[in-house]
Parts: sequence; structure tokens; C-alpha cells
Amino acid sequence: MKKQLHILEVEDRVSKKSGNKYRVAQCIVKGDNIRVGELMIFKPDLVVAAGEYEADFDVSVNFDKQVGAELVALRPLSRPSASAAK
Repeated sequence: MKKQLHILEVEDRVSKKSGNKYRVAQCIVKGDNIRVGELMIFKPDLVVAAGEYEADFDVSVNFDKQVGAELVALRPLSRPSASAAK
């Protein structure tokens, strides 16, 4: 499933239960309805910073046996050109 995201900020966190590191992105999910929420990012190889992205999600089941979406890929939608930075 693909969604367009506007990530506002990213915060590093550590699980109180396991001690594992993960990140949480505050973001706006764009589509038929615009929603604001937190995106949990468990994949350490995904580069995540503030900006506009197209995100790919897969269905996953967590340790509490809850079905949810898991982020599998994140692609920037646009990058500022060198002339725009001047």
C-alpha cells in the first residue's frame, strides 16, 4: 500500500521492555482524509528526515497479535534544486 507522507520531525526512542532503539516520526498522512499521527520506524536502514515522501507499507502482526501496517520503503517526493537554495 502506498501513501504520501509529510514528516514533520523524527525522534529517537528506546523501548522500555526490550531496550531496542527505534524512531518515531510525527507526520501528516495525505489521501482522501488528511490525518496527523506518529509513525513507528523499526528498520534502522531507512533514512528518515523532515520532508515529503511516498511510503510503502506492508501488513504485519506485532507481539500482541495486533494487525497493523509496517513501513517498508520511503522515497522522497522532491528535493530542492541547487538554484532554489541560493
